[in-house]
Amino acid sequence: MRHTYEYQPFSIQVYRRVFQRLTQQASENDHALDLIQSVISLLRQEKVILPAMTTIEHVAWSAR
Repeated sequence: MRHTYEYQPFSIQVYRRVFQRLTQQASENDHALDLIQSVISLLRQEKVILPAMTTIEHVAWSAR
């Protein structure tokens, strides 16, 4: 199914890309829920299988 829809697993490379983009957004708006929504949106745009919610929260908190 992953190959059919061209989704990729969440990896350290994906983490770094999302973190970099999120850090830019966090400088303008550091509200945690907005950052979490941004992480999810970025992962969906890049066709990445969403990791556990704790991982998404970690990315958002790290970018703050």
